[in-house]
Amino acid sequence: MANFQARKITELSLVEIMSDCSTGGDSFVNSGVEFLRLFNDHASAHYNITITPHIASVSTSLHGTTTKAATVITLEDGEMAYVGPFKQGVWSNNEGKVSLTYLTTGGAAISTISSGAHALKAELLYLDPK
Repeated sequence: MANFQARKITELSLVEIMSDCSTGGDSFVNSGVEFLRLFNDHASAHYNITITPHIASVSTSLHGTTTKAATVITLEDGEMAYVGPFKQGVWSNNEGKVSLTYLTTGGAAISTISSGAHALKAELLYLDPK
């Protein structure tokens, strides 16, 4: 599992640096302002990217039990998606990280794609609100 490093968006622009997603999943330190840019550069494979909340349910006397489902993003060939920011109290694990896992839409690990290497790419970005 690799760790993505966040890159700041500035008014001077930002050069794209997409990284290959790791077949075993990835993670990143979450400060609550990051978002992911995901891109499927494969000619025919489709991917599901899953982001699982660290805290899936919370119970309060006022609202009862509230649940948070995992977020699943499906990318067909050539598609791009943006997701985030991630509330720290829900998405960050005990190490302060958000974890991502990847499968093909058929449920196979991305390491099993037979038509060449997987081409799922990601970039972690943030905009400083100051």
